[in-house]
Amino acid sequence: VSKKIKYGCCPGCGTPFQIVAQALPGFTPESKLGQEGTVCARCYGLQNYGKVDPSLTAQRATHSEVSPEAFKKMLKPIGKKKVVVCYVVDVFDFHGSFLSDLTDVVGRNPVILALNKADLLPRDFHPNRVKNWVYREAGRMNIWVLDVILVSAMMG
Repeated sequence: VSKKIKYGCCPGCGTPFQIVAQALPGFTPESKLGQEGTVCARCYGLQNYGKVDPSLTAQRATHSEVSPEAFKKMLKPIGKKKVVVCYVVDVFDFHGSFLSDLTDVVGRNPVILALNKADLLPRDFHPNRVKNWVYREAGRMNIWVLDVILVSAMMG
C-alpha cells in the first residue's frame, strides 16, 4: 500500500514517489521530496553504492512498478513521436542488454547505439570492426541505426 505524493515520479526509474513503505518501489524520505535531484531509495542506492535490493530489479521484480512490462509501458509513447533514440547497450553483453522488442518501443525512429564499456576492449581492437558488427546485428533485429558510438561510463 503506497501513498502517492504530488511531487511526481523518480527521474531515475519513473516510479511514483511514496513515503510509506521503504521496501516498496518509489520510497523517498519525506524530507527529500521537492528537492532538486531527488531520486527514490532504489535509484539512490544504485547511483551511490552500485547496489539495489534484488526484489526491485527488473529481472527479479516482485513489484509491478519495476517490472519489464512497466518499463516498456513507460517508454511506449516514444514510438508515437518523431525522435532520435539514444540506446545504451553493453559492448560485452550486446544481446543480453538489448530489448528483444525494441522496435515496439521506438517505432520507426532512428536509433543511436551507445556501446558502453569501450574502455575495457583490448588496446589493439579496431573500432570500425566492432561498429560494423553492431550494424549487422541491429539490422537483423530490424533496428534503424543512425550511428554507433563507443563510450565508457567510467572513463567518459
